[in-house]
Amino acid sequence: MILLAESGSTKTQWRLLKDGKKAHDFTSRGLNPYVQKREQICEIIKDEVAPHLADKTVEIIHFYGAGCSTEENKKIIFSCLKSFFHKSELNVEHDLLAAARAGYNGETAIIAILGTGSNACIYDGKDTISVLPNLGYILGDEGSGANMGKMLIKDFLYQKMPFELSEKLRVEYNFDRDIILNHIYKSPSPNRWLASFSHFIREHIKDEYIINLVKTSFREFFDIHISSLQSENKKLPVHCIGSIAYHYQDFLKETAEEFGYEIGKIVKSPMDELAKYHKSEIAKA
Repeated sequence: MILLAESGSTKTQWRLLKDGKKAHDFTSRGLNPYVQKREQICEIIKDEVAPHLADKTVEIIHFYGAGCSTEENKKIIFSCLKSFFHKSELNVEHDLLAAARAGYNGETAIIAILGTGSNACIYDGKDTISVLPNLGYILGDEGSGANMGKMLIKDFLYQKMPFELSEKLRVEYNFDRDIILNHIYKSPSPNRWLASFSHFIREHIKDEYIINLVKTSFREFFDIHISSLQSENKKLPVHCIGSIAYHYQDFLKETAEEFGYEIGKIVKSPMDELAKYHKSEIAKA
């Protein structure tokens, strides 16, 4: 059997394939070596992954994860998985490759991740090329849930959002400046905490302030990432993967039009398309 894993910072989707068909699906917390220590990652695998596979023989594991863009971080995931799956063949890749394989439709295109974090690349069906450095939620992640959450919280603290909306936020989350700063600077996963405010944003998506916030975040993403990847001679279609792209797709398309870009596929989760890719690879073997 083959085990597929697609991990963002918030959650990991796991799928077990038997003879190319879905045998079992489950989720765990996200595994990101940039924001979690090795011990935390191993603990999650022990508590939330291994029990699902105790009576299963897993020959191959394909793990695609946020933060797995460096060899050092890949080794962290590899070693944690190897601790529990000693006999399995392991392949650890960046989540951008999962998005690329899920979004590819036969032509070279720009693939964008818009979830808890964000990233983009050009994919030609074989390799991810022209990838900008991922700066994470503090310096980058434009257009992501964490980025929108950060913008929302900053405006709340600086008293730049409409009073009525500010009061709703304060009452719903029962927080003040000290509580917020503790989450940002002392919690183990501040990027996930920031991205969690996407729920509040979605609840108030008809509010003019919220609409402007979402579009501003998307504009930064297109300006920094997509514009740098677009060819001068031919504008490539942009396929978007992730919950933020899916839930705010109307605003995503509107923003793309402002830049003169075409949004192609929008996929909430890459797992189904990723499973099709690996099934086709099995058939080729």
